[in-house]
Amino acid sequence: MALSKNKGLSWYIGIALAVAILSALLLGILGLIGYLLPMIVAGFIVAAPIEYFTNARRDNQGFGSALLEGLRAMIAFPLLTMGIGAPFRTIMLAGFYFYFHYRSPEIHFAEIPKAAKIFLFWSPFDVIIAGCGIAFGIIATGITIYLIHKQSQQVENLPTSKARSAALGLSEFKGVARKVEDAKLAKTELTGDAFYKELSSRPTEPILFSGKRVPIAGDQPIQTTHKRSRFYLEDDTGRILVDPIDADFWDGGSASFLEPVCKILLTRRVFKSNPPLGDTVVTRELFPGDPVYVLGNVEMNPEAPRDAVGSDRLIVRRCTAPVKREWLNWIFFNSERFIKSRDYRYLFLLSDAYEYQLRDQLYRGIYSILVPGAIWTISSMILLFLALKLL
Repeated sequence: MALSKNKGLSWYIGIALAVAILSALLLGILGLIGYLLPMIVAGFIVAAPIEYFTNARRDNQGFGSALLEGLRAMIAFPLLTMGIGAPFRTIMLAGFYFYFHYRSPEIHFAEIPKAAKIFLFWSPFDVIIAGCGIAFGIIATGITIYLIHKQSQQVENLPTSKARSAALGLSEFKGVARKVEDAKLAKTELTGDAFYKELSSRPTEPILFSGKRVPIAGDQPIQTTHKRSRFYLEDDTGRILVDPIDADFWDGGSASFLEPVCKILLTRRVFKSNPPLGDTVVTRELFPGDPVYVLGNVEMNPEAPRDAVGSDRLIVRRCTAPVKREWLNWIFFNSERFIKSRDYRYLFLLSDAYEYQLRDQLYRGIYSILVPGAIWTISSMILLFLALKLL
């Protein structure tokens, strides 16, 4: 019995040592990134404008327009790099200070040799990095919380539409799922073959299916299967076609809110198995006849029959219309992803849960972003304190 306890204690000690070694190695790598951050920023100042100017000229843009692209890259990339790299710089600078303090406790922070300060690349630069880190943490967290709140408000405040009286634009529907029998309108996307045999052997195939198998052997890859099919949402007035092909399956955890939210959350038909000597399997399904909630953009269906009338001419899916970029997004992102996430038209949510559950699930994303935002901001403030001490 005592031998068994000793083995258990040794096992815990081994795990603790392994965690400590990996943590020290990770901190060392992050500190090295922080040490190299000034050189990375300098590289972006030189390389980014050249790359963007060259690409703009290759796209047959005028010299003035290409030059503006290069100037935008020369401003945006160094600022973003310093904002993102500020916590890594904090780790390096704090480690450097405590190394000197441990070696010579009588040396005051301001009395660290000038050679060491040169080794740190010039303290005023760290003040700039700290400012970018603080701004990045506050602005990124604030924008993300605003996006989550705006998307949650759409779920909470948008009135439920009826299939027969659906209007173009963002709409909310509640009903039951029905299979599409018309081959011309039916469309299915199947990715992964881990559960293909299981699906094909069923008498009734699900409309939506997400399966993940995590092998017990750690050296084997995770196997997944995702099936998305068009279906009809039917209520007491009629039906309307829903296209979830572009949506991603979501388990309700943290999600990227800087991209347009286009999610499928299934909570009713969920099967989880975690046997001690077998693979971990998680499947989520939606069958014909199951209740369904859809929030998406109603558009004209170009594939609808010519003689279709009313809601038979429409389809609910993720918005496909282009958007106009704002100047701030053009300067920093040069991409439509961020703009689409701010535009309520690009919201697409499909779930078999109740509306309030979906809203609460979106609001939980605020907590998942507050922690890293606080870490980023506080670590940048520590960097500012250390940098001012070294001035």
